[in-house]
Amino acid sequence: MTSITENDLKRLEDIIATRFDELGRGQTEIKERITAIENGQKNLETGQKNLEIAQTEIKWQIAVIDSRLKTLETSFQKIPDLAEKVGELKNWKQIALTLGGALIGGIITYLVKNPNNP
Repeated sequence: MTSITENDLKRLEDIIATRFDELGRGQTEIKERITAIENGQKNLETGQKNLEIAQTEIKWQIAVIDSRLKTLETSFQKIPDLAEKVGELKNWKQIALTLGGALIGGIITYLVKNPNNP
């Protein structure tokens, strides 16, 4: 067997110290990567929560729009009835004007034929 010199021990200590430093840097790098992965996971969870909130808001807005459309649908269904009533009112106006004109014409005719009788 050969004898170990002090230089050999010193070199061996340097090699071991270098390897420990490399291991320490490797552990630090692994910790940093794990932290980055955890942060990414937290960001994904936050994004998912934000999407769920947005989805809930969209569902609520759709429900509001749906209820407004139902209200408008009811109003639109009343339009033909209202148009018919307006048409009836126009007919009544025409009838009233015709009767009024006939009444005035009758009075004027009566006055013209009987100028002495007021």
